[in-house]
Amino acid sequence: MIFLCSNVLVVQAGPEAAFTVTLSVPECTLVESGSNSITYKLQKPVNPGKVYFRWDFSNGMDRTLEKDLQMITLINVDDNKEVKLDRGKPSDFQNFNGSTIEAGDFKYTKQGKRPEPKIRRVELTLKSTTLEPSKNYILKIGPKYEANNGNQLNKTYTWQFTTNEYGVAQGAKNQPAKRETKTGLKDIKGHWAESAINQLVSSGAISGYPGGYFKPDNTISRAEFATVMVKAFKLQSRKGQMFTDTANHWAKNHIATAEAYGIVSGYSKDRFGPDDPITREQMAVMITKAAGISSAGGGKKFSDSNNISGWARNAVTSASKKGIINGYKDNTFKPKDQASRAEAVTVITKALK
Repeated sequence: MIFLCSNVLVVQAGPEAAFTVTLSVPECTLVESGSNSITYKLQKPVNPGKVYFRWDFSNGMDRTLEKDLQMITLINVDDNKEVKLDRGKPSDFQNFNGSTIEAGDFKYTKQGKRPEPKIRRVELTLKSTTLEPSKNYILKIGPKYEANNGNQLNKTYTWQFTTNEYGVAQGAKNQPAKRETKTGLKDIKGHWAESAINQLVSSGAISGYPGGYFKPDNTISRAEFATVMVKAFKLQSRKGQMFTDTANHWAKNHIATAEAYGIVSGYSKDRFGPDDPITREQMAVMITKAAGISSAGGGKKFSDSNNISGWARNAVTSASKKGIINGYKDNTFKPKDQASRAEAVTVITKALK
């Protein structure tokens, strides 16, 4: 998210010392301006994984910003919860050399030379987390935000914005297609999924077995599928739910990350079934969530559609409409059948396009 237009707002604290704030915001609209607050709205949804804000403040970089950072808050309006921002450690501010500080999600740069006003540039890069897709957020700077000369903003500045629906897959979708690399696997030559297997193995999202085999027609477990999705979509690690049967599992961190993003869920609050072979309907649900595909009508009508579980019907419809997951030649979907490694790789590579 790049800031293109600027609005210069001045809070007059005295006849000789104004505290000036330059706000750079893309396609911003002034919603409301009053004596106590000023509100802007970003017109276009933003990529949840690429949120970037920049402010320029006058009278600024002679003091550290530990206290001021507490005045910057990000709130998920839909869920009524504050998003935790990494504001750095006290040690980040102790050796400030008068030029730049980088701490957590923030970067601070001093600009301007005496006798010109010093500009304190503050950038929020949001490196510590990825926002949720299709959500409404507000970003606030509190009225007690203070310049080095003691002046305060005396107003609350607020930016309203939403995130786009593609969410966790957006970063992968924006990446240029990679040239297929031959992996040298012995048992995929001529296989219907050969190209998809080569692509995903080359990316590092999935690997073969010792001896140079991939075993494309073997089943794939729920833990394996969750792990491949996290790697393929390049999801940042998150602390999600730890199920009783995943606490000591090799894939516990990837499962927790997928759960935190809302991609996977357990059979219950305690049981995930990590080593159970994944079924085709389970796979459809997970891949639509990972790719941020919203429910849609008009998907293919399979001859065994009545056998699809109620919780999976919208996902199967949406995935089939997008061409991510297909049925068989006899027009069946076989929702309860166990998915093969080749099928899993194919739906993931299709979702990444």
